[in-house]
Amino acid sequence: LRLAAVASGVVLAASSAAWFLARRLIGPLVGLRTMATRLGGGDFTATAARSDLPEIDEVAVALNASGARIGAMVERERRLTADTSHQLRTPLAGLRLALEGELAAPRVDPTTVLEEALGAVHRMEATVLALTDLAREDSPAAALSLDDVALGAADRWRPLLAAAGRALEVDARSGAT
Repeated sequence: LRLAAVASGVVLAASSAAWFLARRLIGPLVGLRTMATRLGGGDFTATAARSDLPEIDEVAVALNASGARIGAMVERERRLTADTSHQLRTPLAGLRLALEGELAAPRVDPTTVLEEALGAVHRMEATVLALTDLAREDSPAAALSLDDVALGAADRWRPLLAAAGRALEVDARSGAT
């Protein structure tokens, strides 16, 4: 009888300890699951709380770091999309105007408008390449010469303005970037 009582006491103590340990482990694991679910839903600000259990805390730290990295990547992608859209609207509009103008009043030799169109396509390709490079985390931002930008714009607009009897002068000696 004593042996049965001692065994029952040991089983009861072991069951109580197991229940306590299970509750201690389940709480932090449920927190990690909740955080992972929020990350999966797009909430990259979600962070896992510390549990004072080293193994679970290591998982929480890794999950928090992953969430921060994913959030930064998504933000860069959003900025890239917005910047690309913004930067390509003007050259696309210019290309459309040039082509529509040629359709409305065709020239004998379409070479000029085709060269202008190719120039616009080259500028758009350069813009996409530059924006893609800037969006990469490991790519340093390249310096942009404002003089080169102004001279390039002047080269594109000078023939159009000359055809309208207007002159374009650009003073690009500032060395500004």
